[in-house]
Amino acid sequence: MKKGDCLLDNLLHVELADFAVGRNLGLYLVGAEALLGGIGALGLLVDGEIDAVGVLVALAKTLTQIIVRKNTGKLADYRGKGVYLQTKTNEMNMKPQEMRNERLAKTVIKNLQRRHMEGFYCATAEEAVRKVSELIEDGSSVTWGGTMTVRDLGIPDALRERGTLEVLDRDLATTAEEKLEMYRRAFATDVYLTSANAISEDGVIVNIDGNGNRVAAITWGPKRVIFVIGLNKVAQTVETALARARSTASPINAARFDIKTPCQVDGVCHNCNSPESICNFVHFLRNSPQGRHKVVLVGESLGY
Repeated sequence: MKKGDCLLDNLLHVELADFAVGRNLGLYLVGAEALLGGIGALGLLVDGEIDAVGVLVALAKTLTQIIVRKNTGKLADYRGKGVYLQTKTNEMNMKPQEMRNERLAKTVIKNLQRRHMEGFYCATAEEAVRKVSELIEDGSSVTWGGTMTVRDLGIPDALRERGTLEVLDRDLATTAEEKLEMYRRAFATDVYLTSANAISEDGVIVNIDGNGNRVAAITWGPKRVIFVIGLNKVAQTVETALARARSTASPINAARFDIKTPCQVDGVCHNCNSPESICNFVHFLRNSPQGRHKVVLVGESLGY
């Protein structure tokens, strides 16, 4: 390491997910490289003191093992389940909003895993497009629901450009009958892309649908479902997630489709029974059977 390297740039954060005394213990431990960098930066590391440094490194590793073992009953495995190592350099360079987004995403992903859903966090739209593409194997058939998030990100174009996928694009339908046929064919695809009207912090995904084709495909049919959800849609509880879907997403979508509902007039949900209501089906995804659903969270405001 260079003499000017900062000690804090190599600080390691060890989070113990499970231990007997409490939850989410954060231990900040200085790794071997950080010790060398810090000593060098202070001018204490001189030629001929290699053995002393080796002792310090060994002590640091031993101390790490002792602390982890004391709280978990197990020796530390830096790559093992439940022990996460991450450099603090990136976090120190983050803006407060970015820090909050990363921490919130980590919380939601942990709760999704408890519900048998694999979650991913992408800080930017560009990262999200790449991640979604990575999750779809060559040769797969893929389609999507009525999702502005997927369209606005340019995911359909990215998938078509791969040239290795069977893309079923409902937007290319020229008649109502053709679109309806595409709706039916969606149930036989390998991958179904969609977003959500809201997701609770504890991982329940909420959607409201007018025709029912989107929530039907989420429930059954396609082999896998990939959600792409902006963090603007994360709500504190299932109740507030439903409130967001009813009071925020639905009035905006009513305006988008220019349908005649009370919320189109004043932007407020009236719990209506309008013939043109787009709130006919309310869907809660609590758990994923056989891990069929994956969630890509994006650190940007996406969709409605």
